[in-house]
Amino acid sequence: EDDDDELCAAGKCTRPQGDEVGWVQCDVCEKWYHLACVGLSPEKAEAMDSYNCQQCLIGASSSSNVAAGGTPTAASPESENIDVD
Repeated sequence: EDDDDELCAAGKCTRPQGDEVGWVQCDVCEKWYHLACVGLSPEKAEAMDSYNCQQCLIGASSSSNVAAGGTPTAASPESENIDVD
């Protein structure tokens, strides 16, 4: 049983192979993706506080950064959420 060629949740999984195949989990839907399939380097993934997959990003952009459960998604360190009443 070889874990290196497992399919990830990406629509076009490239089935990356090698000594260290990196994975990242979406914080919203909790599906797992190969770093290579979502265009992330191991260094960039390591520096991220949270990851939202493309499907969840598309859904979040239409509902103003609120996940399906109604809870706000984690903000990236580069951005600030400011409430304007």
